[in-house]
Amino acid sequence: MRIGVPKEIVAGEKRVSVTPEGVATLTRAGHVAFVQSGAGAGSGYADEAYAAAGAEVVGSAEGVWASGELVAKVKQPLEAETERFHEGLIYLGYCHAVYRPWLVDALLTSRVTTVAAEEVALPSGDRPLLIPMSDIAGRLAVLTAAHYLAEPPGSAGVMLGSVGGQATAHVLIIGGGTVGRNAAAAACGLGARVTVVDQAPERVRGRLEQTAPTAALPPEPVTREQVEALLPAVDAIVNAVLWDPVTGEHLVTREGLRR
Repeated sequence: MRIGVPKEIVAGEKRVSVTPEGVATLTRAGHVAFVQSGAGAGSGYADEAYAAAGAEVVGSAEGVWASGELVAKVKQPLEAETERFHEGLIYLGYCHAVYRPWLVDALLTSRVTTVAAEEVALPSGDRPLLIPMSDIAGRLAVLTAAHYLAEPPGSAGVMLGSVGGQATAHVLIIGGGTVGRNAAAAACGLGARVTVVDQAPERVRGRLEQTAPTAALPPEPVTREQVEALLPAVDAIVNAVLWDPVTGEHLVTREGLRR
């Protein structure tokens, strides 16, 4: 199969869908990889590394999209990239199509076979292509919270960790899945007091105890009312529950945050 790896064009995006090591694996299996020049630069992979692994380095995105039977990306296609869709193409990458009806229309109209990375699931229910992104999101959420608590003008002037015996910040994490566990690990690592709430606490307790053993996990399934009641007592909130655009309901409201 001919596999295309274009450079990501979303502003600030530095990831690449296939590493040189991945290209080498594909090449050994008999596939042909076409990698856009500079596609791996943001992740520290030079064109020469891809060429050495067996890829053909292509100078333009148009060349990659035209050469590949399968195109592998990280970020969902932008509207400009949908112009390169064509019948018979296989697209592999994140889509988050429920938020982008225009992308669904473009894929259907162009008759592109689509593998949405975020929907790939194992029999266990785990989503192996989403887990690494969730790991990053959970930890970065806590670092972002730490910044806004302590640094900008008008902030609370609170540090997540204890310094000189002072009281630590209290972090509430809603949801004990992959994002929540990583957020709890980061917050506990910084010395914060951490409470994790979940609708099925016993299901997440084992993994949470491995990653964030000092985090508190109330045994009862959490309700929206209980979340609202906790808000006045916490310094930072990490909402690690996937928002449902169908219902449009929110676990945390503006009114609750004003208390």
